[in-house]
Amino acid sequence: MWESRNFGTLFGDHRVRLKKARDFAALVSRYYRVPVPALRGVRAGASKKTWTGQQLPNRLEVNIDVAGWTYPLLAHELAHYVLSRKVPNYEQHGALWMGVNLHILDKYKILGKHATLPSARAFKVKARHPDKCKPGNLSGN
Repeated sequence: MWESRNFGTLFGDHRVRLKKARDFAALVSRYYRVPVPALRGVRAGASKKTWTGQQLPNRLEVNIDVAGWTYPLLAHELAHYVLSRKVPNYEQHGALWMGVNLHILDKYKILGKHATLPSARAFKVKARHPDKCKPGNLSGN
């Protein structure tokens, strides 16, 4: 999965409806004890440099021209959202962020750590172990 530069569209055939996306965001937010973000689909074009998803102060956005609501993309953006509230100066896409992302993927049975950890190691992706990224363990990078 790390070899794909189009992670947001990697699971495009597995899109979920906005209601399910909101339910998932609420579930993860309750788990990490942060406010539930609003979710919004926007049209931002479909060029190669266009973003697929982004985390803003109180909401998550997905560019519906290139992606849709998928659980892996939601996990990615929710990891940013959670850390922006718990560890404000975290390193974006750093080891702590990747650990939280992998923990969400594993905890909610989206992609198990038995698959993501060996893959991450093979591609030299730095990640804190997902088991160390539970709600009470978030600090520092």
